[in-house]
Parts: sequence; C-alpha cells; structure tokens
Amino acid sequence: MSPEALVISFLNRKTVTGQTRARAYGDVPEKRPDRFITVERVGGVRGLHMDRPLLAVQAWAGSRAQAMILADQLAALFTSVLPLEKTVASSTVSSVYNFPDPLSRAARYQLTLNLILMNS
Repeated sequence: MSPEALVISFLNRKTVTGQTRARAYGDVPEKRPDRFITVERVGGVRGLHMDRPLLAVQAWAGSRAQAMILADQLAALFTSVLPLEKTVASSTVSSVYNFPDPLSRAARYQLTLNLILMNS
C-alpha cells in the first residue's frame, strides 16, 4: 500500500470532527464537502526495506478557524494513533500552517507529515 493510501485509509477510519466525519482524498473532490482532507506525497526517500515519505496533508473547511481545528485534530492523530498502525515505525508532524487555496480562496491548513514505514 502506498503511503498516501495508508494515510487516507487511516483517516477515513479515524477522523471525526465534532459530529461530522471529515473524509480524506488523494485529490480535491469535484463536489467539495464542507470539510475534507487531502493527502499527497511531496518527497522522501524509498529503500528496499524502508520508506520515509514526506506527505502534505491539507485540512479544508468553511473558515480558517475550522480548518485550524481540523489540522490540530489531524496532528494529534498522527502523533498518537498513527504510530500504532502495523507498518508505521515513526510519525512526526514537522509543521502546521495556514495555507489558503489561491484559486478557490477556500480556507485550508497544511501539515507536513514525516513517516518511517517498514516495507513488507
């Protein structure tokens, strides 16, 4: 499973914001929900037995405050629950910042996530 697919699957099983589930996707969905998450690999090193991907995880919401809350919830999941996944040796959030979409002007926060994955 690719690192993107692993994180998207993890988030779609775990992420809850209040009473509304925030779905995770690889691309921005054509019909945008009020809140959603996108995940993309933006770098990292891959070896025979280990993969160290750098992922950009974007929290989209109706307002900057809502996007920030969702990003904070994601950071907590990534540092406390994601490392419990079978192939995840380490999970570190290296940054969280306001990152509004320049085209749609939608509110969005971005996290950079560093993983160490053991290849099976």
